[in-house]
Amino acid sequence: MTNVVTRVLVMLLALLFTLPLSAAEVVVPNFSFEEGTAVGGYPVGWPTPFGLGSMGSTIEIADGRAIDGKHSVKIIDRFTDGSVGLRSARIPASPGMVYIASADVYSEAGLSQFYLEFWDNRGQRIDTSMISETAVGEWRTINTSKQAPAGTTHITLLVYSGVGNVGISYYDNITLRMMTEEEFTQAYQLKELFPVAGSITPIVLKPFQHEEALFDYHPWYTRNEVTFDKYNRPYIRYRTDDLDETGYIQTLRHNRWVELDFTAAVKAAYPYFDRYVRGGGWNGAAVVFDADDDMYTLVRIRLRDGKEINLLLYSPDYGETFQCYELPNGTTQIEQRSGHGTMNRPPLIAIYSLRQNHPAEYGSYNYLYVLQPMKAAGGLTIPEPVLVTADALPPSQHSGGASFAASGVDKAFITWAEATDPNVVYPGAPTYVATFDLQSKKIVDKVLLAYGHPVNDGHNTPGIVMDSKGYLHVISGAHGANFYYAQSTAPYSTAEWTEPVAVLQTGFAGSIGGPERGRQTYLAFLCDADDTLHIAYRQWRQNKEVYFDGRLYGALAYQQKPAGEPWSDAQVLVVPPVPTYSIFYHKLSLDKNGRLYLSYNFRSNVGEYNFETPVYQYRAVLTSADLGKTWQLAASEDFAAGVYPDAPTYDGTPGRIAERVVDQQGNALAGVALSVGPVKAVTDADGRAVLDGMYVDQASLVVKKAGYRSWHQQVDLPQHATLELLVELVSAAEVEADLAALFSNAMKIDVEAEQTNTSWHLRFGNRMGAAGVTLKFDSSESYWAIRFEGRAVQPANRQLTMRVTHLEGVEEQELAFDNQWREYIIEAPSDLKQFNLTSIGAAGTIEIRNFRLVK
Repeated sequence: MTNVVTRVLVMLLALLFTLPLSAAEVVVPNFSFEEGTAVGGYPVGWPTPFGLGSMGSTIEIADGRAIDGKHSVKIIDRFTDGSVGLRSARIPASPGMVYIASADVYSEAGLSQFYLEFWDNRGQRIDTSMISETAVGEWRTINTSKQAPAGTTHITLLVYSGVGNVGISYYDNITLRMMTEEEFTQAYQLKELFPVAGSITPIVLKPFQHEEALFDYHPWYTRNEVTFDKYNRPYIRYRTDDLDETGYIQTLRHNRWVELDFTAAVKAAYPYFDRYVRGGGWNGAAVVFDADDDMYTLVRIRLRDGKEINLLLYSPDYGETFQCYELPNGTTQIEQRSGHGTMNRPPLIAIYSLRQNHPAEYGSYNYLYVLQPMKAAGGLTIPEPVLVTADALPPSQHSGGASFAASGVDKAFITWAEATDPNVVYPGAPTYVATFDLQSKKIVDKVLLAYGHPVNDGHNTPGIVMDSKGYLHVISGAHGANFYYAQSTAPYSTAEWTEPVAVLQTGFAGSIGGPERGRQTYLAFLCDADDTLHIAYRQWRQNKEVYFDGRLYGALAYQQKPAGEPWSDAQVLVVPPVPTYSIFYHKLSLDKNGRLYLSYNFRSNVGEYNFETPVYQYRAVLTSADLGKTWQLAASEDFAAGVYPDAPTYDGTPGRIAERVVDQQGNALAGVALSVGPVKAVTDADGRAVLDGMYVDQASLVVKKAGYRSWHQQVDLPQHATLELLVELVSAAEVEADLAALFSNAMKIDVEAEQTNTSWHLRFGNRMGAAGVTLKFDSSESYWAIRFEGRAVQPANRQLTMRVTHLEGVEEQELAFDNQWREYIIEAPSDLKQFNLTSIGAAGTIEIRNFRLVK
């Protein structure tokens, strides 16, 4: 593999710009379902139904409910553990072109789903784009779009009701067109090609098919907690799937994501710096701005001798430079801009220091201190901390992360929960509020506000916000029980409060139709410009809906309380892929225009979602432009559109990568697929291509071609209008695998494996909604891809998820099997360690043969 600078290349993407500026319509057979039916009773031009015969599920031509003409297709789905769909005939398509599919949908119940599917010349589905519509009782137009990947020969359109959904939907007026040159250019102006129009919640995740797979969600930005400066520019601290990794803050500068590095300042201050400790967000990753728009964030570092240090990072110039200030040891919290606090000084810092262990599983006695940094001589001074209590419970900041403080002009108002004597019965963990007087440096007006259930549990982390009139609002924490809410009776005072009330009283029932109660954990808490309160949390739900047949599951939920009104009902935003335990590591924030942002990811201890998987895998960011009524995945253009026109300018010229790809003998390789985020290209006969529109300082470049080892590399773009690369791909050899040995040593989850001549039958059961088999390879060998042939035995069509574990992480791909033998190839960027075949939602049998490992 080599990387050298070469001469400027001719841009391949120009080949795409051959369409007229008017829409390039593609004919969809029987797009309005007015041409009657073919043999079998299904619409002409739509020959492939599936999922019928399950609990009365049907597909039929509907007469009288239509948006175009008199007819539509009606799907009745009565079965929670299966899917029902109707696929169009195959439509010729070209790789590299961007296709836009549209449908009019009407739901009587449940949700409607619509797929754009891409196929290669072997009849293998190689990519999809999907959109859901949750509105009931009205016609809605939905759209989904995607660039056809390398190898595309045909497109199909699929009207669909997925696993877990029960409902009745109508589909009409199905259209397909290619993007025009103008649209294509705009699409790559800081735009990710995943659905951004219309609400997509509740998002119903499938095992190992999360937002990336369901919505083709590949944003330029880091998927983490978002905060905003006075120009409404977003700031996101870098994180990966790892607990510890961080190092810079990502922000927009003139329509381009740039990196504000703080690691150089940390290394300059601490030459023996080794790494960050839980910098990915476990102890919080908020970037906070004060009234002067100076910037702050907390990190913990480890030196080479093992010593760990808490740091407050301070930047008076929007991240151009950073200063480091050492804080006392312990667990740190930072005051956040979660309401109308003045922030006329640096944010208040809380320090929790262990005093004594507690016999309760999640309890301990901690000293809680607060310290108020102050500005002086171009920097900060860090005063001695002030003791609040010696009995504080430790805070849970990895999820929720509500602010512990709200600042007034000369006072700060704080909240916390305490541990109690295990020999004394308490109704829950006492939740306190108090005033920190900045002049006297004393804690005054301390009030016991509420009890968070259960007692002596560190999950009971409360939050506080200030409204526009100075009134304080506090919500107690809970661990699978009710949050409790109270408001101060006077502004800028913690002396007196309204009687606490339960925030939620529905969602969990011990039996179908039985009495309900609210069960909440991990508070995220904001107050907007109109004094509406917003919260997000994990909600335990049971016996309430079709998901998991009424079994217990943990949803990511949202509520709001407009000023003077009661709390709304819980709105489920994300349904997990498996029941029982869920955690979302969620954080809620608000920009200067009143747009909400909710970052999160799903994790569980069920089956292969065990706690050995990366903590922050599959992370995403939702946004709501209408104060929580509807939600969609946040796209870079959502952030860019909110930046104020008077923001300081910055040379944000998009980066460009010009490449030539050759083999080991220097011969040009045509048909090589190149991608950086949403930007894709394919090399021409001379092995040349250009990837244009890089709206980031760093990008992950992927180069792939069948028969060659794929190449993945981070490339730096901040100083380059064009980065010119010569990429050499190494050919790959295939090795026949010993399937008998692999399957005899496999870890199986409700799977029976039986050898039949030269193939294997895998019978998947239905355990907890998923069943699978894990095959591990000899670690002395080095493999990078798997090839095999497969077909469905029963039922005739099967959907399986392939998970490939390698040295750098996990790759996933959805595999579609029917009763014909087809070849599959799954690649990984580094040496393979194992792969998993997982069946979702239903039992069945597949057959595989000619299993090869690619070196």
